[in-house]
Amino acid sequence: MSTFTIEMECEQVDAILVQVLKEQYLSLKHELDLRLSDDYTGVGIFDKDKDADCAEIQSHMDAVAKVLSDNMVFEDYKDWKSDEK
Repeated sequence: MSTFTIEMECEQVDAILVQVLKEQYLSLKHELDLRLSDDYTGVGIFDKDKDADCAEIQSHMDAVAKVLSDNMVFEDYKDWKSDEK
């Protein structure tokens, strides 16, 4: 296996982190929307119980949103959150 070293500016690392967290947030949101639907036939992500699973998904979404708020410019975070609603 080869090893590579990549030099990046802090801003580049932050931008990658923010992008990945946004994608994870959207994925969790999608899973929550599916789980809340009456047509959902899966077993859930964290729990077989629908309410417990939805609560845990929401808890993870809140955690991702908190990390995003700490890593984004406040105005960008506000704009992103308003687009998510």
